[in-house]
Amino acid sequence: MTAKAFVKYFFIFIIGLLIIGLVYLKISFEQPTVSAIEDVQLNSLSDSGSVLILTLKIKNPNSFSIKIKDLKIELNEFVNGSIAESPIRLPAKSEEIYQVPITIRYGKIENLFKLADSTKPSTATVHLQAKPAFWFSYLDFTEEVSNNNQGNFIPELMAAVVKKNIIIKKIHWPKEINTERAEVTIDVELNNPYDIQLQMNHYEVKVFDDSAQTALLGQLSNDSSFTIPSHSSKIFSNKIFVKPMQSAMDAALRMLQGNLSYYVLLGGNVGIGSYESKFTTGFLVNPFNL
Repeated sequence: MTAKAFVKYFFIFIIGLLIIGLVYLKISFEQPTVSAIEDVQLNSLSDSGSVLILTLKIKNPNSFSIKIKDLKIELNEFVNGSIAESPIRLPAKSEEIYQVPITIRYGKIENLFKLADSTKPSTATVHLQAKPAFWFSYLDFTEEVSNNNQGNFIPELMAAVVKKNIIIKKIHWPKEINTERAEVTIDVELNNPYDIQLQMNHYEVKVFDDSAQTALLGQLSNDSSFTIPSHSSKIFSNKIFVKPMQSAMDAALRMLQGNLSYYVLLGGNVGIGSYESKFTTGFLVNPFNL
């Protein structure tokens, strides 16, 4: 056999092996599955999208390690996401927890609100590509994960939306202070720049001496509800009774240090349609700057 003929048959043999291997893997390869979405953390937020850190439980039923990439999640026609890092290697016969950054896109934030207000069951469609770690090509897979995913990460996004649009406008300090308590009024503004109505159902305000929340100086809880129409804002005033002696001693020390500031913690429930989400946000406030 000539060298030319040997090379020809060798390439035919190699191509045949690749075809047989590809067919075998296509038939015998078991699909990796996202068995659960354990947790969701918000990394960043904009009006058109966000980056989430998803804690996923991913199962590899194969007797060899595999790689997955191009993981995509669809929640409806408007809200979808994709993996934001390099391929993930899954050990053989494993079901382990992975933290995966996912970029979520929703075009405009109203689409996220509509998803939150949806009465349909919370089901995510997951698309991914997978292959054995030693193989050269990926196979496409699609599955549905019904694990209350919407309930997991929608509150994170909704809380971030509220934090982004709420500020402390002014603090009214009392003109007269007795030794037992002093009445302080805090004006809080909630802005609604969106095409959908927001509703505040409950909120509470706490004032601490610092961001470490070492000493609670005063607090209030308000169960009244009010709405903020689309493209509008509302200022709601809150009267808090603080402990003047503790506050005064703390203020004197802070003035000596050149850092007279307080920490205001604001939390509550905001509603969008029939959906309600909790939020908590804090502010360092210098009364002289206000």
